[in-house]
Order: sequence, then C-alpha cells, then structure tokens
Amino acid sequence: MMQTGIMHSPASVIVKKKLAASSIDKKLDFEKDVLPVLLKNCSPCHFTGGKMYERLPFDKEATILNNADKILKRVEKDEKKAVVKEFILQHRSDRPGLTE
Repeated sequence: MMQTGIMHSPASVIVKKKLAASSIDKKLDFEKDVLPVLLKNCSPCHFTGGKMYERLPFDKEATILNNADKILKRVEKDEKKAVVKEFILQHRSDRPGLTE
C-alpha cells in the first residue's frame, strides 16, 4: 500500500486501525497490557537477575517512558510494538515524534 511516498505493510495498517479504534475506548495499563509484551521479548536480561536489569529495569514504567525510542526500535513485531507505542503516547504527550 502506497501513501504519500511511504510504503506500509498490510499488517501495520491493520494494527494501526485496530489501535486507533481501541485507544479511544481504553487507556492501556502498564502491568496488564505492556509488561507481558516486555516479559516475552526482553527476558531475562531486563528483569530481576538479568545482566541489564540494574541499568534498564523493564518492570518499571518510568524506564519504558524515559527510553521510549530505544525500546520501540528493539520490539520487532508490529502488533507488540503498537501496544508499547500506544502506552507511551498515552502517558507522554510531550513526545509527538516517536519512531515507528
């Protein structure tokens, strides 16, 4: 799909449409919505006992919000990235230029 010179995969367009519809109705919760994504994708390194936990503990909401761009670059699946990105956007209105 081509729009304004930017190529979008069909999957990313579907995820964005679903997220646009769902984000109006529901504010995402860190522990319920985001933490499971991070546990699946970033364990064991960024959780208790992991080699990166002391520097970047992903079980802390502030770590995610303060390192948004770096974290979004590392989450590979569009659907998972969309959940994390939406959470960040809901909590960080001062960051309109987040990367995809």
